[in-house]
Amino acid sequence: MFEKIEGGTEEILELDNNEFITVYIPPVPSIHLIQGYDLSVENQMWSRTDYPDFWKISYKEEMAMRKIDDSYRDKKCEEYRKQEWEKRINGHWFFNNGKPVYLTGGHYYFLNWCKLDVGYPDYFDFQRKSFYFSQLCLEDPSCLGYFKVGQRGFGKTIEEICLILESMTKFPGDRKGAVQSKSGKDAESVFNKMVDIYNKLPEFFKPESSHGSRPKTMLSWYRDTIKGAKAKEVDWTDDDELRNEFYHTVAKETALDGETMSDVMHDEIGKSDPKEQVDVDARLQVCRFVVFRQNRKRGIIRATSTIEEMKKGGAQAQVVWKKSDSRNRSDNGFTTSGIYRLFRSALDTTKPDKYGNSDQIAARKMHDAERRLRKDDLNELASYIRKNPYTSEEAFMEDADGCEFNGYILNKRLQELESKDYGQIFDLDWVHGKDTKLRFQYNPKGAFYASWLPVKEEDCNLVEAGPMIKKSDGTMIQSWRPKNDLKFRIGCDPVQHGIETVDKRVSDSAAYVFRMFDMSEDNNIDNIYTEQDCEDPNDYKIGRFKWKTYVPIVEYIVRRDDPNDFFEDMIKLCRFFGCQILIENNKNNIINEFNNRGYKEFIMYRPKDTFTASTNAQNTSGIPGVDPVIQQYIGELKTYIMNHGHRIPFKNLVRDLIKFRRKNIKIHDPVVAMGITLLALKGEAKIARVPIAIESLFRTYKNDGNSSQLIKR
Repeated sequence: MFEKIEGGTEEILELDNNEFITVYIPPVPSIHLIQGYDLSVENQMWSRTDYPDFWKISYKEEMAMRKIDDSYRDKKCEEYRKQEWEKRINGHWFFNNGKPVYLTGGHYYFLNWCKLDVGYPDYFDFQRKSFYFSQLCLEDPSCLGYFKVGQRGFGKTIEEICLILESMTKFPGDRKGAVQSKSGKDAESVFNKMVDIYNKLPEFFKPESSHGSRPKTMLSWYRDTIKGAKAKEVDWTDDDELRNEFYHTVAKETALDGETMSDVMHDEIGKSDPKEQVDVDARLQVCRFVVFRQNRKRGIIRATSTIEEMKKGGAQAQVVWKKSDSRNRSDNGFTTSGIYRLFRSALDTTKPDKYGNSDQIAARKMHDAERRLRKDDLNELASYIRKNPYTSEEAFMEDADGCEFNGYILNKRLQELESKDYGQIFDLDWVHGKDTKLRFQYNPKGAFYASWLPVKEEDCNLVEAGPMIKKSDGTMIQSWRPKNDLKFRIGCDPVQHGIETVDKRVSDSAAYVFRMFDMSEDNNIDNIYTEQDCEDPNDYKIGRFKWKTYVPIVEYIVRRDDPNDFFEDMIKLCRFFGCQILIENNKNNIINEFNNRGYKEFIMYRPKDTFTASTNAQNTSGIPGVDPVIQQYIGELKTYIMNHGHRIPFKNLVRDLIKFRRKNIKIHDPVVAMGITLLALKGEAKIARVPIAIESLFRTYKNDGNSSQLIKR
């Protein structure tokens, strides 16, 4: 399915949102060779083909004859075996509601011969695409495996078990395979399911084996051991035994290190056992070089999962998912992880019709009803969505457990931000040297990320020169004042250089530019989202504000090696937007730098609404990071998220809001900066000074003659 087939067709598979790959399908055979050709269109659908009527008696007679002559084969039985092997190797066609459908050999093997605990599998069209994808990954020399994510309880593990059995029970020989799961016990459970399915396979798909009927650790396809003098009489060739084996092993990263493997199964990599503490991304990288040896692909990795909880393996699985994007490859053709990815939506797997096609409308209706039922329990809602996701973003929805804010709104917004880039990265440069006009330039390595920037020249660099002032060293410098304080505010959480957080993470400086509410843009203050604005009648935005302003527009999350570079970034930001900045004043170096550069007027004093006592001692430059202030900006954030969380344009901020825990506040730089930004909205604006001629304030009169006369202007 990887290479074009002469006379065949092609199909484009959507692996994830806007991620596609092409598979190539063999030519459609003559109509009489397609299963169901003689049925009416309505009755054309997948139907398992059981053993032919003659099989039971003929096979029994054949086995009796083989006790006399081991080379004896019943002609009809042998033709039937060849027929089934042909389908297993080259695939199978059947008519489905009037359309010829191709099944890969592995898919036919799965549907027709792998008996599960609930009977033989049903046909689903989404599963057909999944088997196409598996076959392509097997054939593609630049693909070392795959990671499939989807709805819980829809047979992902069983599919892979059957594909592994199909692979390992045929030539070539001398190959090894293994399964790892979230623990050694879980891997053993997967192995036991494999044994159950293997034992029910037809005899012509079971090679000679030495593992017995109920192996505990390994399926081994060797001939029985012959001991003593009889062993000398045996003249074995390469065709006499397969010499393949498959076993379960422990979860740890290095369990297969140094091996050469043909098939490696990683079951439920989005779940983890706390006792194991396994890094699934690190384990995958070990296994990458287990199936790729001596610069050649030797095998394949098959990874599957439903995501249960992000903090219990989901976050690590998300790392693997992002590294497996087939659109992002090295010059050698490999993804970062070495494998591809496939997402299966609950909308495709929930409500199939009798032809195996999905009724997405019915599926959405069902799941939406279940989601509404859980809307008041955010943890339960997030868990249900991850188990029954519509999109891959939903599959990796962050946990709302312990979240200070509305986790549902934030998770929905994060999904939107993951699928669309709402801004650009830029830098600010002085045009004629420091403290002159600034211009922005888009730069993928820049320090600032903007969702919106003023485009008119007259809306930028709105500052005015103040009086010359004396610095602490006695030199005179120009002072400056903001002139655009009614349109923008900035909040900043500076970093204390050289200090680590409690989790040994080096902290970042963070700041946000906030665009104030502007009636010229939002002339209807009551403008909200309605059902007519949204495709989904249950859209989370319905009833919330539909404004363009009153939103953060620039994000800055950077750690500069030199603190002076950070100070310069903040001065540039204030000057470009012409507004004040509210700074957490536990670190005063940045405030001192603003003062020494002539930007004292840009430093916002602590807003009076945040005072906890009637004392001028709280009337300080900046704002302290003390408990009452923290409590206040957390409250402001809660209110803002409820009303405007659907408009936050920054992924970093939304992720940090979801993960925010007050007891670990030092590691949440974006949340702190945004909280301070919202408090900055309460600060007193600096109004631009309008020059007034002093004489215009007084009446003047002529002083000649007997009576004075008013001089008109």
